[in-house]
Amino acid sequence: MPLTKDKTEGFKCLTLDKAFADNLTSISEVSASGSVSELKIQNKGRKPLFLLDGEQLLGALQNRTLNLSIMVPAKSSLVIPVSCVEAGRWGFRGSDRFVSSNHIYFSEGRRRRTRKINYALAAGGERFSDQGEVWDDIDKKAEAMKTRSKTRSMDDMYENWEHQLEHFVDNLRPIKNQVGSVFLINGELKGLEMFDSASLFNHFYNKIIKSYAIDALEKMHARQ
Repeated sequence: MPLTKDKTEGFKCLTLDKAFADNLTSISEVSASGSVSELKIQNKGRKPLFLLDGEQLLGALQNRTLNLSIMVPAKSSLVIPVSCVEAGRWGFRGSDRFVSSNHIYFSEGRRRRTRKINYALAAGGERFSDQGEVWDDIDKKAEAMKTRSKTRSMDDMYENWEHQLEHFVDNLRPIKNQVGSVFLINGELKGLEMFDSASLFNHFYNKIIKSYAIDALEKMHARQ
């Protein structure tokens, strides 16, 4: 269900994909030994850098996903909260830097993880997830969708179903001035995504669609 706005302006910030493409950002482990729940990001650009809740980062010691949406100021560095989405790897595989991904954390897992982060924020200002629950959510979905990964990687599961996910993307295109969408699966409300501009929503559209589509595919697969 699309959400539109009569007048929208272009977003005045960098996205992670654009920043990586233009060599305006770098993301690395916080130290040589690393920390599962935190990474270090540098924004070298002259614009703020927008990071979307759930965006996946590939590489370094293990793949991660962002715990919440963050705006990184221009010409600055931050330590950002993340969750591991590759439980079976802790070691460098090539580069010690991260790259962006075509996928974000699937919507059902993102919703559960966000609930725990909100509890942690309210209790003590922490921005960390229940990492065990994140790994459990990924393992259960991989099992339900009969997907195997040597490193229990969420990205491997997405890649296994990429052809079917692209079918959803091809058949669900954004409309003019769309800034968000309400998502339902089998008539049940599953989420709402909204941005301040149509151009920013369009940038993330494919990733967002896939994050709900993979949940829909799981339910379809379970009925077969």
